[in-house]
Amino acid sequence: MLHQLDTVSSGLLDHLMTYVLKDDERSEIEALTLHHKRNEKLLSVLRRKTQKQYEIFLEALIATNQSHVADVMRLDGLLFAVCSSFFVMKKTC
Repeated sequence: MLHQLDTVSSGLLDHLMTYVLKDDERSEIEALTLHHKRNEKLLSVLRRKTQKQYEIFLEALIATNQSHVADVMRLDGLLFAVCSSFFVMKKTC
């Protein structure tokens, strides 16, 4: 999925600046020259954000014609939630 995400030319970072990214986070992402490194950095930053900010990220993907990436990210999030819930249930049983 890292190779499918377009952080710069799509305008995705512009969409994220209002509610998700701080100026320094954007600068760190844009400073990286390799496409996949920018994507890795963005995803790393997103891990520290709230659920609402993550939803805004998914909406920004759709707004920048990257709904195929949003679909994968939503599915990954759903699978993570199911697996995490299962682990918690098994741990307490």
